[in-house]
Amino acid sequence: MHGEEIYQLWEDFRVQSKSKKPISKVSLKQYKVAWGKWLFHCAGRAFQWAEATPDEVQHFIDGIKPRSSRSTADAASKQTQKRYWRTLYDIYEFAVIFEHTTRNPANLPRAPDTVEVKSLALPPDDWNKLSDCLPAGHSPRDCRNRITLLLAMRAALTVAELTRLTIDDLNTVDRSTFTGGAAESDLPLFQPESPHWQANEPHPVYSITITSATPARRRTLVLDERTSKAMYDWLNVRHMIRKNPPASSTVGNHLLSTSDGLKPMDAKAIYNVCKAHFLAALGTDTSIQHLGPNTLRNTCIKIWHQRDVSDAEIKRRLGLKADGALRRLQNHFTQSQLSV
Repeated sequence: MHGEEIYQLWEDFRVQSKSKKPISKVSLKQYKVAWGKWLFHCAGRAFQWAEATPDEVQHFIDGIKPRSSRSTADAASKQTQKRYWRTLYDIYEFAVIFEHTTRNPANLPRAPDTVEVKSLALPPDDWNKLSDCLPAGHSPRDCRNRITLLLAMRAALTVAELTRLTIDDLNTVDRSTFTGGAAESDLPLFQPESPHWQANEPHPVYSITITSATPARRRTLVLDERTSKAMYDWLNVRHMIRKNPPASSTVGNHLLSTSDGLKPMDAKAIYNVCKAHFLAALGTDTSIQHLGPNTLRNTCIKIWHQRDVSDAEIKRRLGLKADGALRRLQNHFTQSQLSV
């Protein structure tokens, strides 16, 4: 059996399996690339995939080059080595179980170490720069990117939650609800506000309902003034996000849509919006690494905690059920320079 055939059998099994965690198209693409490089290595060393030895697997893993051509490192990162090894291990294990080969050469005496990358909660100066440098334009793209960033920065939504939002998840809220002794869970998701921002026109206050197959993760959040204003701006221009819309076209139901207007922003698009914002606000002169959407979410959670929002309310806002889940999340943050 050729190496491409065993990969296809494994992929079909993995996609259809009911006993394993669902696998995304992005992950499958990474598996296919890694397996393709392994087959290229096998061909270059003149042996078939089923003839591989642990020494050959180790030689392959140690020889993986950095993905960036600008990198000065001699070998790929530990995370990349671990991912390639896991690809080989999983596919060979499948081949052994279904008797396409007799042994798993990726069952090494010592597998590559797992490297844990700490999440980040940003220091106050950087957080203020990110808040002050939000896209300020009124083009459809500026408005969409602004509300995308604010939903991560002030509502602590995950990338997966952002991609699933629809227009039906929005409602307007009566401002009088927030007077007097309103319950904490009825209040907007307040954050320290920049003195450089103020609403220059009336706008509604919005609530947003986060849907999920898990009951505990379903919740309704009331957006603060700045996020509500950004939502109002986006809703007014959302129908113009298409580059060349046909005269009779309709706008899709996705809240955060791409330039064709009918598809939701995917995880890569959201990550690119965040990376561009980090670059615009902080530049390249920063020692902070691994900046992404989770950095915004983590800092938002840390600010809530430091502003004495109760743990019960933070769990509600995040859709967490167990106390341990919140503790594990908070303990995973890098602890330096976090006073806000």
